[in-house]
Amino acid sequence: QKVFFYSEGYRLDGLLYAPEGLAAGETRAAVVLCVGYTSLKSVTMPDLAKALTAAGYVALIFDSRGFGDSQGPRGRLIPHEQVTDVRAALTFAADQPHVDAGRLAVLGLSLGGSNALAAAALDRRVGAAVAIEAVGDGERWLRGLRRHWEWLDFQARLAADRAARVRTGQSARVDPLDIVPPDPDSRAFLEGMYREFPQMQCDLPLETAEALVEFRPEALVDRIAPRPVLFIHGAADRLVPPDESRSLWAHAGEPRRLQIIPDMGHFDWLTPTSPGFRRVTDLAAGFLREFLPAR
Repeated sequence: QKVFFYSEGYRLDGLLYAPEGLAAGETRAAVVLCVGYTSLKSVTMPDLAKALTAAGYVALIFDSRGFGDSQGPRGRLIPHEQVTDVRAALTFAADQPHVDAGRLAVLGLSLGGSNALAAAALDRRVGAAVAIEAVGDGERWLRGLRRHWEWLDFQARLAADRAARVRTGQSARVDPLDIVPPDPDSRAFLEGMYREFPQMQCDLPLETAEALVEFRPEALVDRIAPRPVLFIHGAADRLVPPDESRSLWAHAGEPRRLQIIPDMGHFDWLTPTSPGFRRVTDLAAGFLREFLPAR
């Protein structure tokens, strides 16, 4: 079902998925899904939503403000604003007639996993969280993608842009891959996605990079306890190192679980026909069934 809701005045576009065979008056637990860096609800998320509805859950996917079919300044990606959008999505999901408002979960991919963790830490309505290949510390992540001299140059660009924003009110627009330089396999995957989903192509304000540097979900993740949290990461991920999930797990309270999947990269599990997709969705659905049953 095509739906919309508002976050800080911006109309956000979403899709609500429900399990088959819901009886009148029956309610189920709901999962809000969070897209990754510059991604859209139309990319991968419908397949994940269908896997969750097959497990009995209501699932909500949506475009963050400024992306896809949602309102907002085009390409403005600020993590704490996206976390606010996730919390608005939780409020919308809880208000649906087939949703048990007392049983809400979040699940996110990559930066969306980081946003899901931050939302769960800040919002006690979240009963369980699943983060797939999430970033725990934005500065550590972006620094690790660069050689030392490149990091120094990057910091100088951010400082110059910060001064320019104060003087002019404008941030320089850059290619998203200038902020998050991908490994060759990730670049090839993304270029294929851009051909299939040209609406994914965008530019971002350099202000996004500064906001990512300051984003540290691992400083918040302990607040999720005693609610359960699952971290899933591919051992072969070259875009977001598995140590990001290991660090998040180390900072989290119980109950917490960490699953490192051998030979899985950042993107190679995303198609439903890949072995990794079934492995990831089975882990996520099994975890939710254990801690937050669908019915």
